[in-house]
This record gives sequence, C-alpha cells and structure tokens, in this order.
Amino acid sequence: MRGMPSRHRLVSRRQNATHVRGQPYQIDMLDVASHRRTPLFKHPVYNLLYGHFSPDGRWVSFTVRVQPNRSRIVIAPVDEPKPVPESAWIKITEEGAEDWADWSPDGRTLYFTSERDGHTCLWGQRIEVNSHRPSGEAFVIKHFHGRTFYPQGGVGQPPETALRLCFQRILAMFG
Repeated sequence: MRGMPSRHRLVSRRQNATHVRGQPYQIDMLDVASHRRTPLFKHPVYNLLYGHFSPDGRWVSFTVRVQPNRSRIVIAPVDEPKPVPESAWIKITEEGAEDWADWSPDGRTLYFTSERDGHTCLWGQRIEVNSHRPSGEAFVIKHFHGRTFYPQGGVGQPPETALRLCFQRILAMFG
C-alpha cells in the first residue's frame, strides 16, 4: 500500500470471526509480520469496504454500503492501529453500486467511480488540505458513455473488471 509501512495492509472482513451471515464487513489493519488484525473501522449495520491508505499513510478512504445499491465514500484519519470512531469519518460523496475510490499521488484528490451522469464514469473530488473536507464540486476525469467493443467480440457496457483496470491505469498516469 502506498504511504503506509510495508508491514501494514487494510483488509475487509466480517465482524464476527465465524462469518455469521448478516454480520457487516469491517476494515482492519493487518500487521503482516505478526498477522495481528486491529479493527480500524466498523459499523453495526453497514458494510465497510475498499479501504485505501492516503499517500502519507495518515488517512484512509473507504466505502460505507448503506443499501445494496447506495453507498458513501468517506475518509478518516489513522494515527495508530486503533479503532476510529464514526464521528471522525468525513463524507466525500454519496454514490451507487459502483463505489470504489483511491487517492491521487499527492493526497489532495480522491478519485471514484460514479453513475451520477447515467453512466459509470471516473470522477474526482478535491480535498481541502487542512480540514480534509471536500473542496468544490466533484469533476469528471473520464467518461465511459456508450457501447464498448471488446477484442473477443461482443458489445456492451464495460464490465467492472475492465473499468477497474482503466481506473488503475488512469491513476498510474497521474503518479
């Protein structure tokens, strides 16, 4: 992970270690050397997914799935491996089912997928340096409108894996 010592990773898992159906996912920090998991973010009802450290390792972006087709992309500070209260979470945007996000290399913009224009496209939201709150309106990075032709044949909207690959390539261009 960018920005965090290589011995730490973010992982999502069910809150109940036995994976009881209905238990929401939480985001843990995993110390790779000791295999110790420390819960960072959890909610009694909503699934928390797709955690990413900011480039400086002091913030984490993640998705709060509030309904099967609705989510919030939030960020929160991480000072040390310990639970972060929900009151410290900062909402960046409300989105639909396509809801993963990642940081710009300088940590001042959060890139995310959104269907706000009727198509799954890549958007950005600038983050205010001091408060870490959204600054201004979200802006489009790349539109994926219309039909897409695949080398193997067929026509359709980009599948999630193709969109995620494009998302990673665009982020790499900025890095």
